[in-house]
Amino acid sequence: MTNGTFGHLGEQTLCIFGSNLLPELAPLLTSWLPVKRARP
Repeated sequence: MTNGTFGHLGEQTLCIFGSNLLPELAPLLTSWLPVKRARP
């Protein structure tokens, strides 16, 4: 799996990964969700 999402209810986090998803979802999600950790 090279692209995907993972939500962790206990930590209240959402992880998105993959070169196809990041450019599409990151700008949208970071406009209303806080960023806890990001990799360059």
